[in-house]
Amino acid sequence: VNFALYANGFTFVSDGREHSFSVSPFTLVRNCKFHTPTGSGVDLTDFKCFKVSLFTHGVCFYFGIWAASEAREREAEDMRSRWVVDISRAVRLVTQSLFPPFQVSCQPLPHVPSTRKRLMGGYLAHHEDAAVFSVLYCELHPQDELFGKLLFYESETCQACLFELRVTELTTCCEKIGISCSCFSVDDHLFSARSLAERRLWLRAISNIKVKLQNHAPCPTDAELTAYRVAIEEHLWQSKALLPARASLEP
Repeated sequence: VNFALYANGFTFVSDGREHSFSVSPFTLVRNCKFHTPTGSGVDLTDFKCFKVSLFTHGVCFYFGIWAASEAREREAEDMRSRWVVDISRAVRLVTQSLFPPFQVSCQPLPHVPSTRKRLMGGYLAHHEDAAVFSVLYCELHPQDELFGKLLFYESETCQACLFELRVTELTTCCEKIGISCSCFSVDDHLFSARSLAERRLWLRAISNIKVKLQNHAPCPTDAELTAYRVAIEEHLWQSKALLPARASLEP
């Protein structure tokens, strides 16, 4: 096939037909390997393969570079690596373009009482259905006796809560596996953070609440809330070097 990558998507030509697809924050790319022939009997053991998954659409494409001989295996491996890195960079570029400028905040808003228990807040892309996702402001609240909470607003002013998710000791939090992927799920809800580092921060903070619930920790005091915020802010500073600048398609 003839494959072409653009700033916001890719095309490929197969059997004389061109197929075009846009990438989104919910696009995964990663290396893969086939150890046995495919269902149609094609032997791909001599190909350096990678996959591009538009998983919210239920679509996954596999591409491969033929290593015609042992001497060309390194060349095929290098070419696959370039494709995977460039596609993941395009996904990051699209993802970052969707978020407004913001800093993750651990401090409550002075004139918004509902934010008094905020541990951290920031924007996340929330998958609505196969064709729709929205960028919402998310605020994490600590555990009470039964659950913690993720509150979602239209913006960082936090004027009206659109919906909330409860975090319990049984809540499932999973990251999606892909090169530089910033997607994760909380139970049945799928999210994308602005960057891989911010995804790690969200998952770590949510997991800490789950641990406290599993250990039947009481509601935190004001002093404990302050300590939690300081710990998150320290982690933010430590990971600041890992927060990439806005992605570029330049080599």
